[in-house]
Amino acid sequence: MINNYLCLDIGGTSLKSGLIDANGQLRQSLDAVPIAKNKHDFWHQLTATIDRFQGRFAGMAISVPGQVDPQRGIIHHGGALPYLDQCNLQESLENHYQVPVAVENDGKAAALAEKWRGTLQYCQNGLVLVLGTGVGGGLIINNQLYRGSHFQAGELSLMLAATTGTNFKITGETGSAVKMITAIAHQLQLPDRHDGHQVFAAIADGNPDAERIFEAYGMEVAQIILNVQAVLDVMTVAIGGGISAQPSVMPMIRKQYAALLQQYPVIGTTLSKPEIVPAKFHNQANMIGALAGLLNR
Repeated sequence: MINNYLCLDIGGTSLKSGLIDANGQLRQSLDAVPIAKNKHDFWHQLTATIDRFQGRFAGMAISVPGQVDPQRGIIHHGGALPYLDQCNLQESLENHYQVPVAVENDGKAAALAEKWRGTLQYCQNGLVLVLGTGVGGGLIINNQLYRGSHFQAGELSLMLAATTGTNFKITGETGSAVKMITAIAHQLQLPDRHDGHQVFAAIADGNPDAERIFEAYGMEVAQIILNVQAVLDVMTVAIGGGISAQPSVMPMIRKQYAALLQQYPVIGTTLSKPEIVPAKFHNQANMIGALAGLLNR
């Protein structure tokens, strides 16, 4: 009997895949590959990835950007991958591979993972904030994943960022970890503008330009947390995404959140401060959470 499931994390910049067992343990993974730029190439890339695991999985669990109807597996808008709009991954893949398939929004998948076996396991009300290409969000309210009326709850990338001018930006831009890394790499004139290892090495070494951009980014993230807290009053905020594994990230976000409370004392004396912690699963959260959705279906 096959006890492993093929889990796929379809992101704005890369495709991750791996076999995970029913206890949420990663058994095998492939290296992440850059995501295809159009729908035709995407389907070729996806099926080629799945075929590498053929015959070794009992079902498929998939995390994607965009608004997802998990009952029908239909993706709306596609988020960072607009060519996925109206794509029914569940039906297409079930018909082709003859195994059960579950499709889940990336932020909600991360929340399911942390609620299943992570930092929100014993938390009644919490937020998972996924810092990646954009800003993913997953809300646990009264111990349940909260989807909203149109599967849109937690779409934090679409919030307006704080601004004093007329050129509005959304938090998917200002809170993007990818854009932050690119900005620092550009400032440091690194040959690879996506080299996160070099960027965080520069931050650790105290490079003033890297630190300035990094701290400004942390303030953007702190503002997102504060705005969610004012509306939902959560107990815990778990920070996910690849950069959450960097030891400098969590202290910097907490520092910037504290700076906000100092700047606006009425907030500090009125709002209860959530516990800001690293998510347990980091880069694997979306795959593990998508599997939790499949097993609970």
